[in-house]
Amino acid sequence: FRELSQATLSELLRASLLQQFQPHIALQTEGDLPNFLIVLIKGSIELYCNHAGRETTTDIIHPRMTCGLAAIVGDEAHLTSARTLTPSQILMVPADAVRGVLCSDSAFARAVENELAANCRRRR
Repeated sequence: FRELSQATLSELLRASLLQQFQPHIALQTEGDLPNFLIVLIKGSIELYCNHAGRETTTDIIHPRMTCGLAAIVGDEAHLTSARTLTPSQILMVPADAVRGVLCSDSAFARAVENELAANCRRRR
């Protein structure tokens, strides 16, 4: 978000919600289409998958990281579920607003590209 123009940042924040969550609150479900980009401000989020009745943690999200970005960009279903691990403060940016700004702001598109690349490299 630091790369964004004030106008773009205002547009995204105007549509967003800053929420407090207790531990073990479901934020997204594997297979569902994304409604929000999750930006973790405080706390921690667990990403996990279920298969054949077994659950596996795939990642832990820490402050200043995002959750659900690839699904929003591709307008596709989430590949993982997510839930809070600890009390968490989360900025929830509507998926449609993210897609709209991606089309209209090249600096935001580059920032998203960098975030997706960093996520891929971090998870290797």
